[in-house]
Amino acid sequence: KNPKFKTILSKNLILIDFSFYAYYGWCYVNNLNTGHFAATSYYGLTNAQNCVYFAEKTPKEFDWISKPYVHYREKAIQENKDVALTAVKRNPFNYQLISKELQNDKSFALDCIGAQWDMITYIDPIFKSDKDVVYKSIKDDPTTFVFASEELRNDKEIALFAASCGANLITLKDYCDDRDVVLESLKNTSSNILNLSDELRDDLEVVLAAVEKVPGNLWHASKRIRELGEGVEPKDYSFVLKRKIVQIEVEKLSESLNDSLNTKSKKFKL
Repeated sequence: KNPKFKTILSKNLILIDFSFYAYYGWCYVNNLNTGHFAATSYYGLTNAQNCVYFAEKTPKEFDWISKPYVHYREKAIQENKDVALTAVKRNPFNYQLISKELQNDKSFALDCIGAQWDMITYIDPIFKSDKDVVYKSIKDDPTTFVFASEELRNDKEIALFAASCGANLITLKDYCDDRDVVLESLKNTSSNILNLSDELRDDLEVVLAAVEKVPGNLWHASKRIRELGEGVEPKDYSFVLKRKIVQIEVEKLSESLNDSLNTKSKKFKL
């Protein structure tokens, strides 16, 4: 015989009621013993951890514990590397609160990088000229290349590294006429080639790298290259450019062989 709907519903309600009374009954017991209406004492532990950031706001009657707590908290942030690092990762502005010794500590600066995408802007300015710090910052976020010192931004090796990590041509705007950096960036990003030099927009390999990521880049290329895409589907732009590159290479090889044969022929006649 199939059970009635009311029977099933009443049994389920009993289970729900029991769970409800068990949970809140235990919360009430904890409230009597700990002062916290919570299922476990974890609530109290969480409060103890979080009060690090609002201990100053405790009522005056608790000054006897909050003031020493705040004093040693500030001392710990300034002098204890692990505590300071935790504070900085939670809020980069805390870097200004740590001791000068830690602020000038390169290993600490390296540990801080990655806490926030633009962490290099919060640490001591001296590290913007430090290759190790700048390399790590760029590896975590290639757009931070722009925050490096002028000296390092003018270092092509670092620019190439940023390009390999995914820095686009906006980030690398000072290298829009450098073929090596541009090619590396185009291989790793979907950049627009509109702001490249005329010479690079007439470079088949450069345009090919751009078109493979964004087919529409073909129409920012030189007139000579744009004409190759007339009447061709966007999905076939890459193929057309590759075919043209191969054709040019074959022509160069053929000319080289002809020159070599002509030279040998002249020697033979002599």
